[in-house]
Amino acid sequence: MACYHLGNKTPTIVGCFGLTQNLSNGNYMLVMRKMDINLREYLQQNYNQLTWKEKIRIAFEIIYALYFIHFEKAIRRDLHSGNILYSQHNHSWRISDLGFCGPADKSS
Repeated sequence: MACYHLGNKTPTIVGCFGLTQNLSNGNYMLVMRKMDINLREYLQQNYNQLTWKEKIRIAFEIIYALYFIHFEKAIRRDLHSGNILYSQHNHSWRISDLGFCGPADKSS
């Protein structure tokens, strides 16, 4: 399951609880923590109201999540605003969709 186990080690990555299968079509699905909005949509809706303090906090949380991924000797290969997600429950930004995450010592 790629690097999805990393989400269970830190609050900076969307947690993955397991795998399930859709009985009607046989497709597999990841069971992950519910998040509220991605960064792209959040910025489209709130950019004019954001303070510099909030912009810096968002950047810091993304940088911290990337630091943790790199600390675990992995690389996040497809980072974009659509897979950076916000949780209103604990007011935090997390990186999701680690399908393109892999070992740092392995070429892509």
